[in-house]
Amino acid sequence: MTRATLDFDGLLKLRLIVARFGEMDLARWWNTRGRLDRLGFSALRRGFPRTHYFAQARSVFAVAAHRCRAICRLLLGNLGNCTSSQKIA
Repeated sequence: MTRATLDFDGLLKLRLIVARFGEMDLARWWNTRGRLDRLGFSALRRGFPRTHYFAQARSVFAVAAHRCRAICRLLLGNLGNCTSSQKIA
């Protein structure tokens, strides 16, 4: 039996593509504008000189998760389980 392996690099790239596409200057799914673009890069690079790429990604992932939960609650109300298994710190 072959054990399946997860491509973490590919998964991160896919999440970043969806996160960037969902920003307000493109698809307008969540309220971030250019956080994964040059503007976000220059804003976070000063405060996080070594980890600004991860800070950019985590901030947009957190906003996207919050927005998805809000829409889920709006559509399902108390009928469905809209909690995420991933904690956002």
